[in-house]
Amino acid sequence: MKLIYLACPYSGSKEVTEARMVSFCKAVAVLQKQGLFVISPLFMHYVLPYDSSLGNDWEFWKTYSRELIVRADELYILCIDGWDKSTGIKAEIEIARELNKPVVEIREV
Repeated sequence: MKLIYLACPYSGSKEVTEARMVSFCKAVAVLQKQGLFVISPLFMHYVLPYDSSLGNDWEFWKTYSRELIVRADELYILCIDGWDKSTGIKAEIEIARELNKPVVEIREV
């Protein structure tokens, strides 16, 4: 079974972030139903309100994200509004390519 790292833009206003998380969760459900195991630092979104010392930007999460990409078989990018401008996604793609991991773009489900 493949382990998929799912990248999705995150930063923005509260409304934008929540809308992106809805898209992210829907995509996770579809991928899981396809028999894929999904990992992503975005699962930590639900932990952030409980510890304000955790950052919510790429700089804070890059080491965590890199380790997840190392362990994943492939990097999937959820191509929703803002994905092509995301600092985090650009870096995640760079890491995946450095590690010779396939990069797959998927559309919102």
